[in-house]
Amino acid sequence: MDNHRAALWCWLHHLQPGAKHGIFHIDAHYDAAATISDIEIDKLPDLSSVAFDDYLKISIPGWDGKPVSLIRWDNYLYLFEIVYRDTIAEYFVATHEIGTPPAETIHWEEIHMSKLPEMFGEFLDAYGGSGWLVNIDLDYFFSRQPEGIARIHSESYISAAFAAVKDALRSGRISCLTICLSPECCGGWGPAEELCYQLSDELGLEFRLPKNA
Repeated sequence: MDNHRAALWCWLHHLQPGAKHGIFHIDAHYDAAATISDIEIDKLPDLSSVAFDDYLKISIPGWDGKPVSLIRWDNYLYLFEIVYRDTIAEYFVATHEIGTPPAETIHWEEIHMSKLPEMFGEFLDAYGGSGWLVNIDLDYFFSRQPEGIARIHSESYISAAFAAVKDALRSGRISCLTICLSPECCGGWGPAEELCYQLSDELGLEFRLPKNA
């Protein structure tokens, strides 16, 4: 997906009734801004039973009276924290510490960039072992440089990180994996697609965007 607000909808279709799930959020941004009021949350339908297109259409009036999306790329994690907090067993983030961090009312832990490739699988095993919701925004592997937005990790780092995700996915420890391209934060569609296809190939997924997308 190019906009990660749809990730929440995907997770809700992999939650098991009465079960606890771990979250591992890998993203340049926290995506946890508290921009949705309690009143707005109370008016939401059961998101787990809403069709995908209807989920994307959930909106509120903007300043000019025109509808604006209620669930956005920067607040969908906050919504999950508040509405579905009873399903969260563990909560790890690996970010560039951009944006509003997760709510203080929930326990979460930041994983340093240097530890991610070698420790990813160990964290999953140590804290539950299965039922993980893993959220990867490819902008985690990019940053703004003097010459523009570019990758900030070596090929060996990226390969090790992707291999760790592949191992966890194949072993069944990951219940749902969501991937966001975020072209505006990766230097454009070209670099975002290139890294997405590298990850897809590592995972054994035959995924390519339509030519006319």
